[in-house]
Amino acid sequence: MTLTANGTLTGTPNKTGNFTFTIKATDANGCGGTRNYSVQVACSTITVSPASLPTAIPNAPYNQTISATGGVAPYAYTFTGGLPNGLTLNANGTLSGTPVGGGVFTITVEATDANGCKGSQNYQLTVNGCGITLSPNALTNGTINTAYNQTFTATGSSGPYSFTSSALPPGLALSVGGILSGTPTQCGTFLISVKVKISTNCELDKQYSLTITGIINGITPGALPLGKVDISYSQQFTVTGGGPPSFKVSVGSLPPGLTLTAAGLLAGTPTQTGNFEFTIEASAGGNCPYAQTYLLAVQPRPVACVSAASYAGDPLAADSIVAAFGLKLATATQAAVTIPLPTTLSGTTVKITDALGVERLAPLFFVSPQQINLLIPAATASGAAQIVITSGNGDQSVGTIKVGKLAPGMFAANANGKDVAAALVLRIKSNGQLIYENIATFNAAQQKHVPLPIAFATPDEQLFLVLYGTGIRNHSGLGMVSTSIAGLSMQTTYAGPVSSLVGLDQVNVRLSNALIGKGLVNIVFTADGKTANTVQVLMQ
Repeated sequence: MTLTANGTLTGTPNKTGNFTFTIKATDANGCGGTRNYSVQVACSTITVSPASLPTAIPNAPYNQTISATGGVAPYAYTFTGGLPNGLTLNANGTLSGTPVGGGVFTITVEATDANGCKGSQNYQLTVNGCGITLSPNALTNGTINTAYNQTFTATGSSGPYSFTSSALPPGLALSVGGILSGTPTQCGTFLISVKVKISTNCELDKQYSLTITGIINGITPGALPLGKVDISYSQQFTVTGGGPPSFKVSVGSLPPGLTLTAAGLLAGTPTQTGNFEFTIEASAGGNCPYAQTYLLAVQPRPVACVSAASYAGDPLAADSIVAAFGLKLATATQAAVTIPLPTTLSGTTVKITDALGVERLAPLFFVSPQQINLLIPAATASGAAQIVITSGNGDQSVGTIKVGKLAPGMFAANANGKDVAAALVLRIKSNGQLIYENIATFNAAQQKHVPLPIAFATPDEQLFLVLYGTGIRNHSGLGMVSTSIAGLSMQTTYAGPVSSLVGLDQVNVRLSNALIGKGLVNIVFTADGKTANTVQVLMQ
């Protein structure tokens, strides 16, 4: 190769290797600069011809020239495999001689050029043994310690035919009449040669592959279900064809946390993510094992997300409060104490990737090893989203959620999404005085909140029920909002965010005297056709 004065590097490389050189550029004023370069010249593709070899005739001269192109001459030729007796391949590529006998011979010819680059071609050379054809073309598999029988036949010339063989599996023999029989005592794949002849100089030699298997001929299942970190995993392997089997891992390693028993039970709790490839071997009586390779994918530990109010799953609304449940979500318990909410608590972060592929960190209310309360960012697009929780020590949990515009949920006093509502009664006196009253109290004996009766308004008072929820604020307007109590429609005067609290929504309902004496009743709130979880109040 040469470099011209105008900076063009051109030419045809005639040597392979890694070449390092320096190019210097000089301008009109004699000022110059240099740069070092390295060029790797790789081997070109070498093609060996012809694509196939002509048939040879026993006891007749044979000559075929094998050539190569694509590299740098001269070429040297070598072969692997078995040539017919009487033929040789010279280093210059000449295959010549006088073949003796007949048969089908498989060889690979390799050409090496002046730079050591190589190319090869596979050939089958047929020496037509007086027109003899040997059947079958392929052999059926045998089974160890099981009787085997295969008859060979020859056609195409007048007999009688005599058969001989070599490299047979132990326990098998070929009769002069062409019957391969016996009881194989060793398994494996054997390359055998069967020769049929009708005279001293007229014969056909054909190679066969004969596989002797064990009594086990399959392992189920064919593929393994996914595993997840910190989630118990169990899979039983079985065999077909015989037994009782003994199992072991012969190649590769199981995912950390899993073990395989001799009875074929793969079980445990995975502790590490990844794709693990391994081979399981099954044997009966220690003979002729059957092996199958598996790929077991272990995914990060799962996380389940629900509305922090209703405890209902998908859909979950953007700009709503969500509770995420899992394992090893955080290394410690910590609650947020500032507004705006932090996106990291105790080293834990929550990343949400929405349906448009946008990643956002979620603001966090609270983290603990098994639960996180978070806010779905308001700009999260509707549709399927992925949530990835990363703890302070790098443990990851992954889940999917469906995000919608609206997913109304009502908080309950017992934080269970049902029973007595997390609410207040607002009593407005005729003089404008506002009085807030609790509708529930904690009962120590029952270890839960129980309802308090709501006393009805006097004629000079207005009475409102103030409910708290999340996932409500994005409704289409009060005309698309309804609240029923004890099956009676009530006036909803407000449904929207609580300005001073992140993600929290409020619903104000004017209580009618028609509820007097109704007792413990259900509250059903609906916005844009989506109904929240049912909570209760006690009407006096």
